[in-house]
Amino acid sequence: NVHSLSLQFINETGGMEANLSALLLRRLTYLPVTLLGLLAIFVVVSRLFPRAPRFPDGQPTITLTKSSAFVLLLVAIGAVLVIAPEFVHLVDVFSSRINTIFKFYYQVWALWAIASAYAVYSVLGENREQRPTPTLRYLFGGMVVLIVMSGSLYFFFGVYARTFNEPFQSGFGAKSYFIGDSRLVVADGQDVNAGQVLLESAIVGGQTVVAPYNGQVQLRERTLWVRANYSIDGGPLMIDRDDYTAIQCLAKIAVDGEIAIEAELHAYNAAYGRVASLTGIPILLGWEGHERQWRGNTIGEILGSRPSDIDRFYRDLRWEVALEVIQRYGINYVMFGATEIQQYTVTGEQKFVENLIPVCQSGATTIYKVPNTLLIQK
Repeated sequence: NVHSLSLQFINETGGMEANLSALLLRRLTYLPVTLLGLLAIFVVVSRLFPRAPRFPDGQPTITLTKSSAFVLLLVAIGAVLVIAPEFVHLVDVFSSRINTIFKFYYQVWALWAIASAYAVYSVLGENREQRPTPTLRYLFGGMVVLIVMSGSLYFFFGVYARTFNEPFQSGFGAKSYFIGDSRLVVADGQDVNAGQVLLESAIVGGQTVVAPYNGQVQLRERTLWVRANYSIDGGPLMIDRDDYTAIQCLAKIAVDGEIAIEAELHAYNAAYGRVASLTGIPILLGWEGHERQWRGNTIGEILGSRPSDIDRFYRDLRWEVALEVIQRYGINYVMFGATEIQQYTVTGEQKFVENLIPVCQSGATTIYKVPNTLLIQK
């Protein structure tokens, strides 16, 4: 029960005194957020249900339009959603409140955005008797313009940073190679030694450097930066160039209901789950950690032995082992690219070469088609 579990947790984490100290410290640290939220709720309730003097005819001296009352209600609901994760959270695999904050705060942004827009209208545009003085309205209008313009700066600087700076320095698909004192880069048989030179590939210290799909290699001082070309499509920035090319080929030939298999290991890594992410074609298993988050207690029954089956499928050199996995899950396509080579080495590919049909190839990446005759053999 809850009481025994609570006592067990307290005993395992240092006792009542340690937990009480940590709790009080956390409450004091985030006390301003709680107080502001409670203040907002108090103001809204006071405005919706005022205890104000009334006129001789019984009418209240403070009145609200239905639209104003509705907007105040949005403000109060938003405040409740902000305060709630300070005290409770939805139980998930992380046993923390982070996902609760995500889900609740998303709604708060929408609610308070509507309320803010109405507030600007009610002060500056609404035609009513009790309006702020012109001076206050001008000051309020100037403040609104300043806030909106300040927020709009992110659009310009954010796009510039993501497009021109970050892809060369960090993030998806970006890699750097230190060239050394000679600053020697060999490109297409030519020696390149100066300036910012854009290339599709280069050789540094005997190592071939290839840009991502449709990408570039740029020489900056003594460092070679590798990136993909500018695009609103994030795919080329996320994964290996040959993998991307082969996956785009697969997207053109696969039909509804077909299933692919690829390496499985890490969550929050674009090198895994890439077939499903870029094409929508179902794969045997994507990011296992995410699957556990969404499926909760049912994950064991649904997941079964998929992680170990995928590992056996690629790592075991025997074709009969791979065939058993293919027939068990009805797999139509086998991905063997940069991720599989790095995780399982190239030795495991030979069984696919001998028994499957290559349908999409680019560099060292190959996607194999499973013949229908193999799928119906049980």
